[in-house]
This record gives sequence, C-alpha cells and structure tokens, in this order.
Amino acid sequence: MKRPVIGLNCKLTPEKSGDTYWKLDRCYPDAVAKAGGQPLVLPFVATPEEARAWLDRVDAVLFTGGPDIDPKRWGEEKHPNAELLLPEKDLSDFLYATEALARNAPVLGICLGSQLLNVALGGSLHQHIGDDHRNATHAVRIEASRLRDILGAAEPSVNSYHHQAVARVGAGLRVTARAPDDVVEALESEKHRFVIGVQWHPERIADRPEQLALFRVLVDQAR
Repeated sequence: MKRPVIGLNCKLTPEKSGDTYWKLDRCYPDAVAKAGGQPLVLPFVATPEEARAWLDRVDAVLFTGGPDIDPKRWGEEKHPNAELLLPEKDLSDFLYATEALARNAPVLGICLGSQLLNVALGGSLHQHIGDDHRNATHAVRIEASRLRDILGAAEPSVNSYHHQAVARVGAGLRVTARAPDDVVEALESEKHRFVIGVQWHPERIADRPEQLALFRVLVDQAR
C-alpha cells in the first residue's frame, strides 16, 4: 500500500555566520514514518500559488513547533518576552495554513502549529503566560472529543515547552483540553474533516502508544 505523503513545515534559523538554515527536529519525521506516513519537508513559500503547488504534492500537513507569531496579526504590539518568527517563516506558515484549511486537508498542529491554526482562523494568543509551562510535565483534562477518542484517556500526562497560549479561540474551533491552570492545551475544528492542534509535543514522546496514535490517525485521514 502506498504510504501517504505528510508535509511538514520547518524552522528558519539564522546563525552568527550570517547564514540561514532550514531546521527540523528529526522527532517529527520519525514519528510520521513510524505511523506509516512518508514525511516531506515543505520549502518556504512567498505566494498563495506556491503554497497551493506544494500542497498538491501532499496528502496531509503537520505544522510543527517553533518561536512566536507576530502579534500584529491579531492587533497587538510585541510583548518583551516574545521571540518572533523571521518574517519569511511567518508569511510561509500562514500561506500554507490558509490553503490547507481552505482545501479541507487533514491537519495536525503541534505547539506553535496549534497556535498557528488558531490565529489563521481569526483567534489570538496570550503572548506570555510565564514560565510554568517551559520544560514541564503535567496532566491535561480532555473533554469528550475526537482527541480523547484517539488518546484513549481523559487525563494523560504530557510534556510542555511553551510560554504562549491560545486566548481568543478561532472561528470554528473548540477547546478540547486544558492544563490544571486552565491554559488551553488542545483545539479541534468543528467545520473541517480533521483539524487538531495540541500544545504539547507528542513527537518527543511518540514511544507512548497513545501519543503515536495522533500521527497514526493523521496518516489514516490522509489515505
């Protein structure tokens, strides 16, 4: 059976030398491959036409983690603790997200990727919630939802590496999981066939069957 192609966006990282590199934690493509998919790193794009041409080559999209979205997208000034994406990366991510949502492609967003989906659908973010969720482990409360069906648990323990979180929820999305301090930990779309965003990093704990299941379902949706 042909393995579905899963497109992954990546980071754009400047170095002291003046060079700029594409960068992607190998845990993402490894999790996709382990789940039965064929990972494809998406190049940066600058126009909707380029985004459409590359998305024509994939069956689903995984939006990965990274720095912070420019808050001008929801009408705020930058918080002192925010570390913004490079403009080329910010533009490319939103072009891909807008087109993937418009074509109703299966989408999984992780950390920044979940925030990206929320902002692309008109939502906003808390720019700095403190450091309690950086390098932490905690439980999440998952309400009855597709996510809970996938994970098979109502209060799983997850990892945490973020300092921003969903504030206003984007159009068509609903919150399906929260941390003990009520920070939003997961979103699902009620108007797309498969759009889930999680604030934790399942790719880093994909040795756990319930976390790998997120990638397996994405691959199944892509078939």
